Amino acid sequence: MPKIYNEKNVYEAAMERYQIVFSRFDHIYFSVSGGKDSSIMVQLAARVARQMGRQFSVLYIDLEAQYQATIRHVEQLIELTHDVVDEWYWIAMPLSLRNAVSALQPKWICWDKKDKQKWVRPMPAPKGKNIVLCNEDHYPPEWTWFRRGMEFEEFILYFAEWFASKRGRTAAAGIGIRSDESLNRFRTIISGAKERYQNYPWTTRIHINGKAIDAYNFYPLYDWTTEDDWTAVARLDLAFNEIYELMYKNGVSIHEQRLCQPYGDDQRKGLDQFRSLEPETWEKVLKRVEGVNFGAIYCRTSLLGDIKSEKPDNMTWQQYAVFLLESIGLYAPEVRDHYYRKIKKFFAWWEKETGISISDVPDDKWDLKEYNLAPYWKRVARAIEKNDFWMSRLSFSQTKSDVERLFQLKKKYAGLIRRDMQSSNKQLREIAERIENSMKLSKKEFQKGYNPAEFYSIMGQFFAETKYRKEMPYMRNDSNQEWCLFYSGNDLVGFYSHEQKKDLTVISSLYVLEEYRNHGIYKQLISDIVENFAAARTTTNSSQFITTLLEFGFSEVSRRGSYHVMERRQTV
Repeated sequence: MPKIYNEKNVYEAAMERYQIVFSRFDHIYFSVSGGKDSSIMVQLAARVARQMGRQFSVLYIDLEAQYQATIRHVEQLIELTHDVVDEWYWIAMPLSLRNAVSALQPKWICWDKKDKQKWVRPMPAPKGKNIVLCNEDHYPPEWTWFRRGMEFEEFILYFAEWFASKRGRTAAAGIGIRSDESLNRFRTIISGAKERYQNYPWTTRIHINGKAIDAYNFYPLYDWTTEDDWTAVARLDLAFNEIYELMYKNGVSIHEQRLCQPYGDDQRKGLDQFRSLEPETWEKVLKRVEGVNFGAIYCRTSLLGDIKSEKPDNMTWQQYAVFLLESIGLYAPEVRDHYYRKIKKFFAWWEKETGISISDVPDDKWDLKEYNLAPYWKRVARAIEKNDFWMSRLSFSQTKSDVERLFQLKKKYAGLIRRDMQSSNKQLREIAERIENSMKLSKKEFQKGYNPAEFYSIMGQFFAETKYRKEMPYMRNDSNQEWCLFYSGNDLVGFYSHEQKKDLTVISSLYVLEEYRNHGIYKQLISDIVENFAAARTTTNSSQFITTLLEFGFSEVSRRGSYHVMERRQTV
């Protein structure tokens, strides 16, 4: 393994990190995906654990639309590590995942019981005495934080918190990422602003909503390269996912091989490979996720943003980037400003870390290979030209604030979209209609003395059906409660109840139907509460909901276990 630092090769350095973690943490788990990095990570961990007489746990999140080869490899890892793994958590929960190949279904939910007939695979039934299978019908009762359709990234954070609290001591979570895969990963690991464990640069304190928890991520392979990975597999006789060999035979470079869920912004580029590698799985994937076949056909065309920039011959790339920003600003200044902030942040980071000032940035690529990731104006122009809202081409990742900003921009500039209502393109009309409907909510109130027959004809299902009772275990109705129901057209999208107690309005049963989430509906309901009640209180265990309440001036007044009591009083 060629990378040398501190007179150690990367393998020796990694083994030293394992020894540090196993000697200083009582409770450790490793996140496994079935990819090469996490596979190598857990196999090396097993070697050190045997030497030191230790045990550890493993977290595997099954995203349903996986290669069969990946499932076989995970089962192989279970067998190879069974003597040192105390609990292997196989997660098959309904999590929300990105779908970059469809404008009509930007997200999909794996293991969604509503789509059970379309599942790519049956619900897994892994064998082994130490296997803990978690699905929507069976998971630890302490997971009060879990909600159907929660984000993959959010689940990981709360799992870490739960794992640490379950064991009663600070926990360590091994993550198989390498800094050379992307600038974003590099920044995640080396950032000087992050909190580390005893100042080890390959560790990061985990935070939830800005609050530190008793758990640290550690990255034992952070300084490895792709070549280091495959050298280790060969020299140490490690098991690996056979899908990589199929990828290589299919012409995919070892540096371009990815094993994440295949419908993300980057992974969609290889969708056409999926069909070649596992045709039987592909047939099922076609029926599971909207837009997959479209993505496979057009993933390398301009329809999905895979185009080559063209600029006027009389402009430099810097001038062209500025021109694009100014053009956007003519009709959507907020979008222009969003791109500007991202670009400014990108340049600032590079100047801080390397001393490359904006005046040093070349128009086209750097001559030096080691500066491939450094900023140059052609790269910036391409990101703007391709309408890369997340600026992933500048190594940014999607953030919750970006998502909310995009939705608000859609609302503000809905007139630009509504023009497509008359389009001959059916998809454009459907998109425009969906956005149109999401902007207009009507309100129906059931005040004291309301007709109970009418009320329960609408709301009865939410009190009776198990799936709603599970989401709202404390939902009730009595003579003191009044209800506000919100509609998009003729469809019920959300509701809340309220009860007056002295000078305080107690809000309960605030709920948005699943198919209408992530469209700003929660904010519209909270806005209605703020407009109508001078003093309001509500209780929730949703971190996402708490964040939204804080934005509207609510503050936490107390806690009841995992539930937060939030209150807002209007000030004069």
